[in-house]
Amino acid sequence: MKVAVKTPLWVALGLAITLVSGLFPSLLSHILLGAVHYGAPLAWITQVIYPNAPKIYHFPEFLFDVAFWTLVSYLGYRVYKRAKD
Repeated sequence: MKVAVKTPLWVALGLAITLVSGLFPSLLSHILLGAVHYGAPLAWITQVIYPNAPKIYHFPEFLFDVAFWTLVSYLGYRVYKRAKD
């Protein structure tokens, strides 16, 4: 029962981390010349480098990032709780 109550907390934390990661260029964005990628671990925002270029949002990669960061935050919490006990 406690895990079910805390599930929205993990999803909200994963969503927050994903949105913050979208503010900064990806570490691998310099590999592809002419485009900047935002988001980690998968880039879910792409912008071609030219004046007034729109940002392209990739929804499947966004959902993967939310799931990834939700899992990472939950596992980090479990490791912390186990070390604390």
